[in-house]
Amino acid sequence: MLVHKDRSKSSYGEGDRTPGAYRLSDVTITGSAHRPPSPGDVHSDMTALLDFINEDVDQNYELLKIALAHHRFVWIHPFGNGNGRVGRLLTYAAMRRQGFSEAVGYRALNPTAVFGDNREMYYERLGDADSLEPEALIRWSSYVLEGLIADLGKLSLLGKQDFVTEGLLLPAISRGLRSARFTAEEAKALAIIARKIEAKAAHLEEAFPGSRATRSQSIRRLLDRGIIEPIGDGKRTYRLRLAPSELTTLLVRQLDEMRFLPRILRDAE
Repeated sequence: MLVHKDRSKSSYGEGDRTPGAYRLSDVTITGSAHRPPSPGDVHSDMTALLDFINEDVDQNYELLKIALAHHRFVWIHPFGNGNGRVGRLLTYAAMRRQGFSEAVGYRALNPTAVFGDNREMYYERLGDADSLEPEALIRWSSYVLEGLIADLGKLSLLGKQDFVTEGLLLPAISRGLRSARFTAEEAKALAIIARKIEAKAAHLEEAFPGSRATRSQSIRRLLDRGIIEPIGDGKRTYRLRLAPSELTTLLVRQLDEMRFLPRILRDAE
């Protein structure tokens, strides 16, 4: 409830008459034929939903349970405003509890990758399941699980060094060169480091020709800007610093161009 209360103080001019509490009036959902339960039924419906979420099931069915819980939360529409945001937070929390959103590994799934990528499809699938008919709920669950599988495929690609280097890092560096963030020499040096993962100063001679002192000055400028960072005891070996740095926005734009980011991130939601 506290999450909803905080989010109700939105910078987008939205609000809730009863922040942090269930709604006390009937609501409608724009573009939907579904009419959420009356205020008098919200508390009991939410209690049943939370009991369902907390129910122990075989791990093979956890994602299925989470998919059904997301739909039922939106179907109940327990708050006057912010139900979509709270629903995504609830789903994310449920996934984290089951270990499906760990910070590392291929279990780092994010439901926003499904619910936020194609909003039209999301609402269409939600509306189809509003009848609560078994076949419709199966279609909804299939939609969610297929989306998570697709997201898992993207995570798998991001675990492959060749893909990260050739598909993400090098295009981001080229983008920085085109936008004049990097000189041609700097872009060349960054590309060398990207391919080697860890590069010594001598490896950058091709990018920064001339004396050792001149090369050291060029490397120092990249260090001072936070684009690369030293590693190891001697501190003469370097790697790219992906965040926070000038590379960060370039990488985000490249990920967006590759359709690795949900479209909702572009919206004011």
